[in-house]
Amino acid sequence: MGVELCDAENIAATLPYLLPQQQVDVLRAEVQFFDPGHQDAEHGNGKGYMFTNGTGTGKTYTGLGIVKRFVKQGKGRILILTPSQTKVEDWINDGKNLGLDIRSLDDWGSEHGMPATQEKGEGVVITTYANFRQNKALMEDCFDLIVYDESHRLLENKKGEATAGVNMHYKLSNKDENHTFRRLRDVNPVYREMIATREEFADEYQRLVDNAKKATGESNIFHLEVNGYIPPVGTNEWSPATEARFPHIAGLRRKATELERRFTEEERPRLEAQAKEDMNRTKVVFLSATPFNTRENLDYAEGYIFSYPKDDGGGYAVPKGRSRFFLDHFGAGYKWRYHRLEHSAENAQALAQQEVEFSDWLQNDLRTMSGRMIDSEFDYSRDFPTVTGEYAGRFNEATAELSRNEFTRQAYGETIGNYNYGSALMESLKVAQVLPRIREHLSRGRKVVVFHRRVESGEPITQPFETIFSRAEALLSKESDKDKKREGFAEIRKLRRHYQDLLEWEKTLDLRMPREQLADAFGAEKIGFFSGKEGKKAKNKAVEDFNNDDSGKDIFVVQEASGKEGISLHDRLSGTAVLPPVSLGARRQAGRQKRDGKKERNRLFPTQSPFRSFLWFLSTVHPLKV
Repeated sequence: MGVELCDAENIAATLPYLLPQQQVDVLRAEVQFFDPGHQDAEHGNGKGYMFTNGTGTGKTYTGLGIVKRFVKQGKGRILILTPSQTKVEDWINDGKNLGLDIRSLDDWGSEHGMPATQEKGEGVVITTYANFRQNKALMEDCFDLIVYDESHRLLENKKGEATAGVNMHYKLSNKDENHTFRRLRDVNPVYREMIATREEFADEYQRLVDNAKKATGESNIFHLEVNGYIPPVGTNEWSPATEARFPHIAGLRRKATELERRFTEEERPRLEAQAKEDMNRTKVVFLSATPFNTRENLDYAEGYIFSYPKDDGGGYAVPKGRSRFFLDHFGAGYKWRYHRLEHSAENAQALAQQEVEFSDWLQNDLRTMSGRMIDSEFDYSRDFPTVTGEYAGRFNEATAELSRNEFTRQAYGETIGNYNYGSALMESLKVAQVLPRIREHLSRGRKVVVFHRRVESGEPITQPFETIFSRAEALLSKESDKDKKREGFAEIRKLRRHYQDLLEWEKTLDLRMPREQLADAFGAEKIGFFSGKEGKKAKNKAVEDFNNDDSGKDIFVVQEASGKEGISLHDRLSGTAVLPPVSLGARRQAGRQKRDGKKERNRLFPTQSPFRSFLWFLSTVHPLKV
């Protein structure tokens, strides 16, 4: 059956393996790519589409469906980028379900006897972001489609500063005429020979300078030129005598000049015409549940799903296109001062609302982005039960008072208010709270995943309130003002009496880190550990054992930083022992299951913090809410 673009029935007929929701996703992308109403600057010229579907909704199969439709149109030069080698294999295997032959650049490299970073392959290929950032061979081809899995990997730094990786993204995806021309130019043989010759000329000139300085003791370049020790590179004309005296560098100069003429007069016009064609050919799919770490990270999607307004002159005192865009859409977070865009945090609530409105604009007005959560009748419940204890309220009351009290705030800042101590304490408290829930689900034949942040605490975590009071008393003992010392000790005795229940309660706590508590509670032999402490083989074995129902490994404990992407865990309950300060991690963890639209027996119960207000106090990063 042939492809009828933007036709829902045709999409369903050509992609029967996909769920109805995924077929709708494919339709949305085709409308952006091929509908005439989207081929303008406001829509990013129909260049790209972004799926922010929650983790576990099957974005991989949405991407594969789009790939399949391109292949059926005869547009078979396709590149897929993903964070890890494990995910490379997942995409290849999942592609077989749609009849797609996807090959990794590692396989192509092995076949040709060359490194994967120098291989571009043929047809539909897949590789990691690590390969992509080093692989100049990819620039030689014009791709019909590029799929970025976990697209936030393109630009993750909080300032949104362009990196070599994002610049390569712009060129490889033929973002606009300028970047497309630069890609074609950089792989053009005449241009490359010209650049190499110029570099050889510069090296030869430096050699002549170094030799002249050594022979004469003169360090002034002008004097060396005047006295004929080095050629006059600052002039366009060299005399016959100069060329005769420096024949090698003179030959390089003539060669570079001729190559520059050839490139300017012959190659450049051809490449500029080719750039116009290639720019319109390449389409881009972004897949990420959490695409933007900060507002500045919007840059990697600009020109694909929306566009900054063009600069309209007005001098340096007038905001340019990007700055005007940020002021228009996120004015509560920025101001124009001293002829530049500056951050402003005066109205966080208004800024949050503007971020939501921006997301709505992309999804509902431009229709260049969409997002959905899991809605399969067979899927995991998305309930978020609160796991707490009877002392949660008192805990929050005490931390609020001790952080403000004149005599305890310094000691508080050195303990609970210290990020390292505080975050480790919160993890130890939370994992203890979820142990009964884990036991309950294991008893029902389910599997459990626990996300955590810290493998070790550095120093043993001590009873928090006793530690605060003891440190405060130690600090007061050094006070020279006797009246203040007397007043301080009286205040601490008063606080100890007021919070005596907490002082007794904390003596009962297990303050070890999550891995230790879980290993003691369930047996280390029944747990698969996945963290920076384990090597690659051990981590892969842990995943394999957990996915094997007969392995006896029914608990999978994942360090957040190691498990952000690239783990496919089937058929299990997921519990989280950490409320990550950055909401990026929270959304990823909430559905880190691999979803194929299959019927599952498990339910998802991520756990909230028993001391949520305190954790929110620790949080200082507020990513874009899209």
